[in-house]
Order: sequence, then C-alpha cells, then structure tokens
Amino acid sequence: MVLPDPKDILETLGVEQIVHIEAVSGGSDTMIWKVTHGGQVSALRLFRPEQVDAARREAIAMTAARGVAPVPQLRRECVWYGRPALFLEWMRGVPLRDRLFANPAAAFDLGVAFGGAQALIHTVEAPQVLQSGGWTDWIGIPFPDEARGNALLHFDYHPLNVLIDGRNVSGVVDWPNCGAGDPRLDAARTLVMLQFGPVNAEALDPSLIEHARELLITGWRTGYLANGGSLSNFAPFLSWAGNATLCDLERKSDPNVTETVTNLRAFVEGSSPFP
Repeated sequence: MVLPDPKDILETLGVEQIVHIEAVSGGSDTMIWKVTHGGQVSALRLFRPEQVDAARREAIAMTAARGVAPVPQLRRECVWYGRPALFLEWMRGVPLRDRLFANPAAAFDLGVAFGGAQALIHTVEAPQVLQSGGWTDWIGIPFPDEARGNALLHFDYHPLNVLIDGRNVSGVVDWPNCGAGDPRLDAARTLVMLQFGPVNAEALDPSLIEHARELLITGWRTGYLANGGSLSNFAPFLSWAGNATLCDLERKSDPNVTETVTNLRAFVEGSSPFP
C-alpha cells in the first residue's frame, strides 16, 4: 500500500508554486490538506479507493450548487494510485459546531443562517446522474410514498459540515452522501441529526447544551421556512430519516454514538415520540 504523499498527489494534479501544505483534521472518511499555492489557498481531499463514485458525485453536486449556495469551487480532480482526489477552493470560517461551543447564546441566529442555506440548496435541481445511486441506495430504506421532486439533497447537512464566518454560512462541505429527491427527506435527516446527534463537549454544562440545541433547531426551522423550504406533512419524512440514520449508525458500529443509537431506536420503534 502506498502511503499518501500530498506532494505527489499535487504533482499528479498539476499544481505548481506550492508554498505550504498542512494536514487538516476533521475528515472522517477522507484525508484533507490545506495547500497554499500560487497566491491561492485550496483544500486537497483524498478518498479511499472504494469511494470513486462518491468523489465523482461530490464534484457534480458542488458544481451544480455553485452560485446558489456557498460551496467550494472544484479546481481539479484526479485518481492517485486508485484513490480519487479533489482539489477544491478553501472555504473561510469555522464549523458551526465550534462556533456554537464558543458562543451557545448565538444558537438561534446561527440556526436561522444554517436553515436558510439548506433551503437555498433545495432550490437546485439535481443533475440526472445524482438521481439514482448514492447513500440512500446504500441505506436501502424506501422513501415515503409522499416523496416528490428531484431537488439536490446533501444528506449529511449538520453542524460539522457547515462553516460559519461571523454569523453567516460561508461554506457547505463534505458532499459524498448527496442525492436527489423531495427536499423534506434532507430536512428530516438534518432535524434527526440535530435532535439526536452527540455533542461531545464535556466542558460545557449539559443543561446549556440542551438549551442551545433547542435554540439551534428553532432557528434552523425558522431560517428554512423563511427561505422557501416546506415542512408540510413532515411526519413520514421524520420516520424515514430516523430509520435511515439508525441504519447508518448501526452499520458503522461506532461506540461513541451508543446513546444516540439507543434514543433513535426508541423513536423508530415508537416507544419515544420525537421531542
């Protein structure tokens, strides 16, 4: 197995005038480097060999969303020793989660921006190639009968994949789960992740965390509806999202989300109503 060498990958991509390369943490499925080169700053994102389709879908989705939502510009792409690599515009800002940890009192305003940006993404018609396959096929849970439309859907829209600059959304990243369909599918998936997702902030008071979570969700709903999103007849989509997210987490067998899995299972099985 060839160990990833960002310099070699950048040479394959044809990137010149490289000034600095810095490994970046935070990518759960990919390796990421911040690259300063030729007066620009870019992100080098290296996928696993089995993620060729996911990388191509991500590139197509971001290209489709450009000009509507703040997504990275795709600058170059290649396959390096069987592993797809994307060379992307570096997006300013910090993850929404980090901004919330630093200032939980801003949760409502941040939620409004967060929901508004998602609604804008849902105004984009998904390219034909994204209208089949992808994460939802891997999960294998049929859409609700009420599902309609072919909007561009992120399917992993949560506070780690949305960047904030000030109180505005400056970037929406990490698109390999993307697909097409009724916007309520994506909105429900986001709401389930917001409600049940682990916070991993031991230094913060639990009551403060839950209050900030409530404010963030209220803000998200406010921003989503204000920018044209619809949450009508939402119950079937919440049920779908609960099942899909539970299936996803159970297949990954991550011990850090045991409580999330337990709470989601209770919701899916009907023993616990959605909060």
